[in-house]
Amino acid sequence: MGLLRIAVLLLVGCATARPPRGVVLVIGDGMGPGQVALLLRARPHGALAQMMRDGEIGLVDPTPFGALVTDSAAGGTALATGVQTRPRMLAVDPDGRRVATLVEVAAHAGRATGVVTTADLTDATPAAFLSHVVDRGDAKAIAAQEAAAPPTIAIGGGAQWFAHPPPAIHALAAGDLPYRGHGARPPLARLAGDALAALTPARAGFVL
Repeated sequence: MGLLRIAVLLLVGCATARPPRGVVLVIGDGMGPGQVALLLRARPHGALAQMMRDGEIGLVDPTPFGALVTDSAAGGTALATGVQTRPRMLAVDPDGRRVATLVEVAAHAGRATGVVTTADLTDATPAAFLSHVVDRGDAKAIAAQEAAAPPTIAIGGGAQWFAHPPPAIHALAAGDLPYRGHGARPPLARLAGDALAALTPARAGFVL
C-alpha cells in the first residue's frame, strides 16, 4: 500500500475505523532498521519501544530510482509521497514531474498542516514535504515555493532564504538551528509543542 493511500485512509477514514484527529510523523536522520534496532537494544523500555509495542508498524522503502544509495532528497520524497525518485530530486518523479506530498493531500482534505525541523526549512527532508524541485541544492526555488504555498505553520532555520516570509513560516536562524556548542538552540520538543498548539484547534484535524 503506497504512502499516499495510507495517508488518504488516515485523513478521510475507512468503513471499519474512525480516523485519528491528528497525525504526527517523526523522522530521525538516517533512521533505518539498523538504527531503530540499536536504539531498541539500548533502551528496551524507552519511549520508542513503548510506541512500537502499542502502535502499528509500517515501513517505507527509500531506495532511489536508478541508484544504489539514497540521499535525503530521494529518501525524503519516498516518505513524503510514496514515490521512488532519483537522488537530489524533491517531490518529483524520476522524469521531473510533480507528485503530491502528504502535506498537500492533508491540506486538500481541509486539514491543518505543519513541518518542524532543526535544519534549514529548505534542507532536503523538510523541503520534500513542501516543494517540488529537480535539485535539492536550489534553495532559492525551494524557499519561493514554501513561501508561496506555506503549510499552516513551519518552524526551523533558513531565514537567509526568506526575504519576506509569510506569517506561517518561522525561520529562527540563518541556516540550520545552531548546535548547543555554538549558540542557544531551542529544544525540538518545544518547537513541536508550539506547532501542535497552532494545529490542534483545527476542527478538521491536522498533519504535522
